[in-house]
Amino acid sequence: MELRTPVSNFAEALRRVDAEGPQHTTRKGRTYQPGLGPHPEDVAVKLVLQTVKYQELSSMLLNELQRQRQDFQQALQAQAQALQRQQQELIS
Repeated sequence: MELRTPVSNFAEALRRVDAEGPQHTTRKGRTYQPGLGPHPEDVAVKLVLQTVKYQELSSMLLNELQRQRQDFQQALQAQAQALQRQQQELIS
């Protein structure tokens, strides 16, 4: 994997989280405008990493689903071929 991929993923997650407009409220009750800016760095990074993990999980699940679909199609095709052979044997 190139360094560009995780950096791009982090940047995209940063944009998404900021667009969601999370609001930061201090312990004293002061509420800031929506966005990542007012959040402490550790909180902002945590929000972004949760989004990155979700994106990666979604991608992994999609890949697994596609693999299972391909396996299912191959098994179905093998069964259809076996059935055709059996039919031909019965006819012969």
